[in-house]
Amino acid sequence: MEAFLLKGSAVNLSWSLVDMKYRRTSVLWGRPSSWMVWGVNERFKWLLNRLPFGVFIYVAASPGAGSGLALCGTALEPVELAEAYWPQGRGWKAFYLEVELAAPGVLDEPENPARWRLVPRDALERVGVRVLPGPQKLSEEVVGALKGLLPVRVSP
Repeated sequence: MEAFLLKGSAVNLSWSLVDMKYRRTSVLWGRPSSWMVWGVNERFKWLLNRLPFGVFIYVAASPGAGSGLALCGTALEPVELAEAYWPQGRGWKAFYLEVELAAPGVLDEPENPARWRLVPRDALERVGVRVLPGPQKLSEEVVGALKGLLPVRVSP
């Protein structure tokens, strides 16, 4: 299965994770507890034609939150959103993401990005990933190495 490194803001990831944990929107009702909604900018909608695929989410630096690798999972199917879902940005193409692994604090305190212990950029660079703009396709070797950096396993 293909895998991609996707970037996002701490605010939007927090929003998706809180919805995953508390099911505050109907878009996740009836879905497994390990599923969340994530998305890509409209200009990267071609990714949805490649479902399913592996996803690693890298959080870009923002005030009050660090930057780094937050989680990984599998993008499963597109989601049609009736209205804007995330607090930041518009024009996102959404999909269901089954979360499998995460950095410490990400799942325990989704509403508090300042407490997340994200995997830093230099750790990604040591396994051969240079963080660049836009979606980045990852090799199988890199996927295995990145999974090894995320210690928290999601229970279904």
